[in-house]
Amino acid sequence: MVVIEEKRTYFTVPFEDELDHLGLRITRVGTTRTLPEYRKVSIGAGDHTLLFVRTGKGFVESGGRLTDFSAGDVVVMQQGIRCEWWSDPKAPLAHYWIGIAGAGCPGILRRLGVAQEVQVLRREALPPAELEAFESMIRLLRTRPPHFLWKLYALFFDLCRSVASTTATTSPEGRDRVDPELIKRFIEANYAEPISVGEIAKTFGMTPNFLSQYFRQSFGLTPYAYLVSVRMERARELLKEGRSVKETSLSVGYADPNYFSRLFRKKTGCPPSAVAESASGPMEPDSRNMEPPNGLANEAHEDAEPRNETSRESKWTKDLEHVTS
Repeated sequence: MVVIEEKRTYFTVPFEDELDHLGLRITRVGTTRTLPEYRKVSIGAGDHTLLFVRTGKGFVESGGRLTDFSAGDVVVMQQGIRCEWWSDPKAPLAHYWIGIAGAGCPGILRRLGVAQEVQVLRREALPPAELEAFESMIRLLRTRPPHFLWKLYALFFDLCRSVASTTATTSPEGRDRVDPELIKRFIEANYAEPISVGEIAKTFGMTPNFLSQYFRQSFGLTPYAYLVSVRMERARELLKEGRSVKETSLSVGYADPNYFSRLFRKKTGCPPSAVAESASGPMEPDSRNMEPPNGLANEAHEDAEPRNETSRESKWTKDLEHVTS
């Protein structure tokens, strides 16, 4: 495969320049202006790539799925995923790109609304602030003044904040494009995090009520009910492996072991401590028991956890809030 470009400027960041306490490393930053014949294949071996489209149009293909993108969009290609992308010959691409790696990246991408291995975050145009952020990054990497890393990472978090604030949508068009299986897979991938129905809805550009109706129509139960069923099944597996009730509770997204124990007993009919001796088969989701209070599947009522239940947050999240505040 021949990669055809008109102009390409990029810089790599030394491996030792990682913010260990955040689990994040910026690996490379660059800008590309392509010719009409531009076509590229990537396996994302070393990092996650975020492509910010300045002008033009293009296509990305991964796993047999073809998606178009255009000016303003952000194309996210996750680490380890093979994909191919190319320019529309009638509107060649010009784009910035940044590579990131580290244990904190999945959390960053989730907060940007990324639920697929290759996903296009759609926007009308690239905000001027993002253009300036990329140009500033390139200048920093070209000159590398003293303490430039702090500014580099600050600019990256500025980009994240800008993307998060400009990609959310609740338009009917956005809802119609979402495959319900993607919502299901998102829940399965993030059940261990303290996610709510409201956060899931925001990720897919929906209101909580619409998400619950849409999910129920597809699978016969609400997203909250499915989240609980996934958590309880995983908890049963962990308990049978010899994990403590407290450790299991934290591992499936519940900060309060007492609340977890009550919920587990309610859904399975036995306390967590009895599971190791239990020979019962896999649990089936019971949508009647898993409904939110009053049957309302919105952000304020998507589960029955006590008001004082404190969500468990990772060390990475707390450090991220400290750096970006």
